[in-house]
Amino acid sequence: MASPSPDQDTPTRRPNWKYIAVLIVFFIVNIAVYSLTSNPTKGLKQPMPRPASHLEPLPTAPGFCPFPAQRDPLVSVSGARSYVVAPYVEHRGGGRQIRAISIVYRPEPDNYQCLLCCGGRNFSVSASRNVHSDHFGFDYCAGDIFCPVASGCAEPEHVAIFSRGQHQEPAFFPVQNRELRTSGFEYNFTVCISTMYGNYSNLLQVVQSMEMYRLLGVGRVAVYKNSCSPEVERALDYYEAQGLVEVVPWPVTSFINVSPGWRKSASPGDLHYYGQIPALNDCLYRYMYRTKYVALHDIDELILPQRVDDWNQLLVRLEQRYSADRGFEFENHVFPVSVSDQIDKYRPREWEKVKGVNVLEHVFREPNIPNRFNNFKVIANPRLVFETTVHGFLRSMHGTVRVDRDEAHLYHVKKGARPELSPSDLIRDDRVRHYAPRLVPAVSDVLKHISNSVE
Repeated sequence: MASPSPDQDTPTRRPNWKYIAVLIVFFIVNIAVYSLTSNPTKGLKQPMPRPASHLEPLPTAPGFCPFPAQRDPLVSVSGARSYVVAPYVEHRGGGRQIRAISIVYRPEPDNYQCLLCCGGRNFSVSASRNVHSDHFGFDYCAGDIFCPVASGCAEPEHVAIFSRGQHQEPAFFPVQNRELRTSGFEYNFTVCISTMYGNYSNLLQVVQSMEMYRLLGVGRVAVYKNSCSPEVERALDYYEAQGLVEVVPWPVTSFINVSPGWRKSASPGDLHYYGQIPALNDCLYRYMYRTKYVALHDIDELILPQRVDDWNQLLVRLEQRYSADRGFEFENHVFPVSVSDQIDKYRPREWEKVKGVNVLEHVFREPNIPNRFNNFKVIANPRLVFETTVHGFLRSMHGTVRVDRDEAHLYHVKKGARPELSPSDLIRDDRVRHYAPRLVPAVSDVLKHISNSVE
């Protein structure tokens, strides 16, 4: 057979496109599997996954932080035993910085690092720690972790705080209080309640307190809730729907062995009184640029004006008398729950089966001992305060003044502080009944609503 001439077409083998396509798909799948099972950040250890409800979805577009932002009320500092509650921009003082309200573990070294996320860029800065002085000897206490804002960071959006040398993926928090505000606040008065714990079940007093706050001119009540009864939960749900209450989850008992008291020798634990002080500090900063004034006290306490009807009128008088740049202390008066003055018009029949204390029945108070320190609670402009504690401030711009008890004082229904006193030693003080004509029907309406929501 003759060989084919060069002018003839020589048959060629066509490529097997199906085979090539299979190879390409196999190559892509292997790359994807490798990417998903490998940590994108060299040397970082993946943390245990958290519930999806606590995470923001990872952004896919450039210009965002590379990790999810935490929404938990308490998050451990990676590589340390301290916990961050929330970070806030600190607009006061020299230099820009972020103040992270924290529950710090005092024995551990001050060895923290911050990673700031600003417009898609990350800045690593050294942090410093501030331990509040009111720790009562407990290992854990309120504190601040300060992150200086790097010069190239125009506006910090998120921050991660971790121990230096730590190789876990950092937890990013959204930075709050980024906008400085000096007027046009959402609320005139915000009450900070901390903390609701021990399956709190005093439903009647909760509703009475909320309705009293309304009568006094309060626009928002922040409740740091650890645990409460189903009935109190329904009341809080009702007030949240009304816009009066913000419930801040406070699961501190899941992380720290808390003490039910303030004296470690009498009430062992690692943190004072269910973390009351860090909760108060967080509330102070949470509402710093949302409210004109904050009142820091417990759910069983009321600051009652003696000469005017509400707090708006009271603060006008106090600022004229003392100054607008001071905090105001209101002296505590104990109204023993064991002594009552039962009058039918102050105890409607529909309240009889409601669990809790009826504040309108307790109008006898123990006399305070002259020349002895008496506890107090405060109302203040939050922008004048840096650190707060249970009774007053640890650091503020211009301090506080004690308000004359005849102008206003604290009405506190609780177990008697001086059991040696006889009923005749007590002082009748029924100012709370001044509000009864408006308080009684308001409380009855709410209790009816809560009861109907169960049926």
